[in-house]
Amino acid sequence: MWIFFSVLTALLFSLSNIIDKHVLSKLMSEPMIPLIIAGLVNLMAAIVVAAIYPLQPLTSAELGLALLAGGLYGGVALTYFFAVYFGDISKNVPLFYLTPLFVLLLAGIFLNEFFSSVQYLGIFLLVFGALLIFSENGKIRLGKAFWLVIASAFISAIYSVVTKYLLGRIEPATVFVYGRLGFFMFVIPLIIRYVPVIKLRFYESGWKPFGVSAASETISVIAIGTLTL
Repeated sequence: MWIFFSVLTALLFSLSNIIDKHVLSKLMSEPMIPLIIAGLVNLMAAIVVAAIYPLQPLTSAELGLALLAGGLYGGVALTYFFAVYFGDISKNVPLFYLTPLFVLLLAGIFLNEFFSSVQYLGIFLLVFGALLIFSENGKIRLGKAFWLVIASAFISAIYSVVTKYLLGRIEPATVFVYGRLGFFMFVIPLIIRYVPVIKLRFYESGWKPFGVSAASETISVIAIGTLTL
């Protein structure tokens, strides 16, 4: 069953990546607006799940970690949207497969978790394949998009390790809800800052770019849900 959900998650994220690139290249030019929309979609997802599942009481430390996890995912989204804006989605997204390498290092240091030889080989092949796709004629161009994706992959690894730690102590729905709330808290300052820009883009383009972006972020939240729930 986990194989099915892993493949489904990858497909959903891939679809979301393609839509995000369309939004930022054809419909709007501000990466912050899709990030804000993502935060609002995450807030709605948290409300829906909290209405369906009873939430587990948390200690102050657990609550802080769960909100931190959401904030970290906000950092992932921030660097991701700028990477999509600056670069070729087909070349940049494979670099997210560097995330397992960072997870490998962080999980060993902080969770004392280690993998089998086969898993190490699989991670190596993922990293090698990602770098091969990104390279041009055997050379890797270290531009803005490259470093943004590397940053996003590293923050994603921290998010994954923190979430793994929480899931070992807290039931999944609670982790999901507070994580989505943490993401929304991350974008609150951006909402305040970008209200005039959002109004201007809405006046110029109408609902379409916002609706398409919201659809993409809904797909992304569903993908996160398949991993967490």
